[in-house]
Amino acid sequence: MRKTDLLAQPPIPYSEDASSLFYQQANEVRTIVNLNSFTTQWVAEFWSDDIFELTFEPAARQIAIANILVEQEDISLDVALELYAKMGMALCDVGVAVWNSKYIYNVMRPIEYVRNVMEPGWNTALNNPLNNVKSLTPEFPAYPSGHSGFGGAGSSVMAEIFGNNTTYTDVCHYGRTEFASTPRTYTTIMEAGVENAYSRLPLGVHFRMDCDEGLRLGYLAAKRTSELPWRN
Repeated sequence: MRKTDLLAQPPIPYSEDASSLFYQQANEVRTIVNLNSFTTQWVAEFWSDDIFELTFEPAARQIAIANILVEQEDISLDVALELYAKMGMALCDVGVAVWNSKYIYNVMRPIEYVRNVMEPGWNTALNNPLNNVKSLTPEFPAYPSGHSGFGGAGSSVMAEIFGNNTTYTDVCHYGRTEFASTPRTYTTIMEAGVENAYSRLPLGVHFRMDCDEGLRLGYLAAKRTSELPWRN
């Protein structure tokens, strides 16, 4: 990515006014979590990748999906090399952009805002089944979302290599017993990236603006990577 790409666009201004966009985005997260259905919780946990020694890391999950597609589509060695090189570069670049931006904007997590402004004692839907700790939230600023950045970058690179309209089944969590680990099937690659990004809302750990901007940065990282002279 270019140096000018490494800073996210400014987040929605902080406000505790009930008519403000910030308040409305916080209330959206609160409402989604409070009304969570089996399906929304399943999607949230399917993409969570938050628990050390239990799940993938978010960037590594994209490589795991790429592995599924490589085997399914039986691509040639030269195409596989291009795929993994582009994946590595795009995922690295978006990680730099996201974490650079997090510590410049320092946006609080939904749990802090909701508890302080709306509903004391409110909890996220992210739990650790290894130690039974409930209501987790990542311990770094919210904006923009890393999951969304990695999902955008990874899905964009894979869509370029395999074609977006490639159906595949994500079996990354098959066999886990502490949640509904049934594989999920996608009819397009980009669909999975978007689902990954916005799965952070029903977990209660991100505002929508975090996911929007994370996706934008991910798409941009993939675009900048693709623009390099790969076959000259």
